[in-house]
Amino acid sequence: MGRFAVGAARSAGMSGARLARIPHTGPDILGDGLVRVPTSSVLWLWEQVILTDSGTGVGAFAASRDLIDAFRVIGEYIGSLGDPGADQFEVVEDGALVTVRYSTGTAEQDVVTAVEQFGIGLMITRARAAAHRDIRPVSVSFRHRAPAVPGPLAELLGTRNIAYGAPANTVTFLRSDVAAPLPGHHPGLLGILRAHADSTLAEARPVRTWLEAFHAAACQASAEEPNPSLATIAARMGTTTRTLQRRLAEHGTTWRTEAEAARAQRACELIRASQLPLHAIAARTGYSDPRALRRAVRRWHGVSPSELRQAGLPGEAAA
Repeated sequence: MGRFAVGAARSAGMSGARLARIPHTGPDILGDGLVRVPTSSVLWLWEQVILTDSGTGVGAFAASRDLIDAFRVIGEYIGSLGDPGADQFEVVEDGALVTVRYSTGTAEQDVVTAVEQFGIGLMITRARAAAHRDIRPVSVSFRHRAPAVPGPLAELLGTRNIAYGAPANTVTFLRSDVAAPLPGHHPGLLGILRAHADSTLAEARPVRTWLEAFHAAACQASAEEPNPSLATIAARMGTTTRTLQRRLAEHGTTWRTEAEAARAQRACELIRASQLPLHAIAARTGYSDPRALRRAVRRWHGVSPSELRQAGLPGEAAA
């Protein structure tokens, strides 16, 4: 979903610079199949997509997938596609009817509208592709208001029986349509796909928070130069110094506090894991002389650099 949203945002005209400012959308994250992009970032991307819409319901894009049992499996494995804490998918059976309910996380109403239209459109078009025939829902409902131009959305969904302002987003099918055997069904394939999905979910990692990304950038910069500037870190994160300071304040910290913490971390790493003399470590971490570094280490850990090094590398000579 993250890669799809990035592609849609680029198609909608989002610049590379603006895209780089949205958290968790860099190539290092999107290129890792085990990382799940948070729904909040995906919704920000959708916001750019809807800004180019002319009121026809851009969320209802086409794609392709399977039916009753397939819908149940989708609900079970929604976490392999999106954020299980925000994306909800449920199948309700009622006699001759089968209803699928879908909703996503919170954001500006137009953004949520676009994402949920996409989800409903995805279900219907995938059902048609899997069945190799024109399956039309009995009815569709959306939580949001009707688009200014409802015709294209109704055409895509295959019904004009669409309710807006409803309690939930739903698609209702005739049981006879969604319970019919699918052409090309391969017994045993579902078991293989379940095993793959289970493995993916077991190995999935949450994406780094913004503050964790900042700490990583600060640590890398500190390894390359003593006392990297605010501007240096901002450039690494694709943002401005003002925005960086504002985001730090939102996380209850300041640039001065974080810069000192990064400096301390780098100095202690060098003391513990290298045989560099103290004057060389002081120079690499921006301290005026070894005495200033000794005072700082004593303030941080209550021990001398020699004691800190002995604790990190037993048996080594003190600096």
